[in-house]
Amino acid sequence: MINVKTLRLEVVWICLFCAINSISIASTIGDNNEWQPDTFVTDHLIDAKNRVSFSDSLRLTEHKVEDWIKTRIKVAKLQNKMKENASEYDNVVQAFYKERKDLLVSLGWTVQRFEEAKERIQGAVAAMDIAEDLKASKADHQEDIEEIKANEFYTDQQKDELINTMNKMRNKQKNQFIDPTKKDWPVVRPYKEIFEEMTDWIAGNIPNPPKL
Repeated sequence: MINVKTLRLEVVWICLFCAINSISIASTIGDNNEWQPDTFVTDHLIDAKNRVSFSDSLRLTEHKVEDWIKTRIKVAKLQNKMKENASEYDNVVQAFYKERKDLLVSLGWTVQRFEEAKERIQGAVAAMDIAEDLKASKADHQEDIEEIKANEFYTDQQKDELINTMNKMRNKQKNQFIDPTKKDWPVVRPYKEIFEEMTDWIAGNIPNPPKL
């Protein structure tokens, strides 16, 4: 008869070694729906092999977060409108980024500042989700460690390696994603649900953008 706990630990072992060098939260960030011409670089938020690097030159406030969300909605509406009338442009993607820049300037943003705010806000939202997941899984994590220690099929070295790998994976998420963004949590948290609703709307999952 298969020992379920032993089998689960074997799966944990395999998954951890596969995942430890490929942690990425890009899929949780969401707002990646703008056109991307060859010369335009976006969403450089996470490099799984390095610490996250965020600009400290932008002073993020609740007002700035709300203003960014309102502006992002306007940018998305612009993009949707241009998509619908793409045949009117020689190159709709290039035309979009030109009009996008003009729109941002008219709303008090530069492209660089807008992207910096995006990076900071998205990073904080994603990191808060990771922190919640780590907190919710803490008891299971400790239970897995106790099961590993009690497992008679592993050598002491294998136990140490697996436990160290599990701890390393959790610490890596904290060091890469949580610590660099934590200063922005207080101003981003009040808009987290609105940000997520906006992201769902941009992705086409809901019919209307959030109201602010």
